[in-house]
Amino acid sequence: MKNNHEYFQKEFYNTKAKELPDSWRTNRNHKIKLQNALETLPEDSSGLKVLELGVGTGVHAAWTVKWQNGINYYGIDISLNLLRRCKKAMAEHRARFATASAEVLPFKDCSFDHVFIVTTLHHMENPLRCIKEATRVLKKGGSIGIVEPNRLNPWQLKQIVLNYAVEKNTWLMHRQNFLKWFHEAGLDIRIIEHIIYTPPIPSFFEKLYNDIDYIMAKIPLLNRLSIMLKVTGYKL
Repeated sequence: MKNNHEYFQKEFYNTKAKELPDSWRTNRNHKIKLQNALETLPEDSSGLKVLELGVGTGVHAAWTVKWQNGINYYGIDISLNLLRRCKKAMAEHRARFATASAEVLPFKDCSFDHVFIVTTLHHMENPLRCIKEATRVLKKGGSIGIVEPNRLNPWQLKQIVLNYAVEKNTWLMHRQNFLKWFHEAGLDIRIIEHIIYTPPIPSFFEKLYNDIDYIMAKIPLLNRLSIMLKVTGYKL
């Protein structure tokens, strides 16, 4: 039986892949988001097998293999067109890719040292199933890092309204659900923190944006309205 939610997401991003410029997701804000995701990796990641769920155009993959020498990067995506772009972008790097759903991973149990998911989980029909699959392929003691939209952020709420079919599960991305999902998947949750960043343009004001981000992070109410949530944990 066809999974209508999954089919819609796949077709949406197959079409989107043809429209996205090469500069997509290379601005200041995306770099902050990706920096946070990479900081969930073990301090010494050389030689480790790392899996990303939802590789997109390959921006994350390129950063990951440059983060530390010797990382064995694996990535999956449901969109064949995005994977084609990713493979092209990663042609000079050592990496392996597969077309697959993050809810049914084509890997053996206990295969990876680290799994990370960056703004992919909210596109899943069943986020818990995705986290359970990530846990299944993690080695015992392996780590997981997730960066997802914060449903309390006004801009993210706007995205849900404007593009409900694609973004609706952003509404599920909140602290209580992550605590529940990690517990049910057999993960020890370590950190749930807020990632704050202001608009990336014009780039001339980048220092000002950095100062604003710092101040917002110190104010509890504004911190709760952060644009992203970062969650890290380990397989028990």
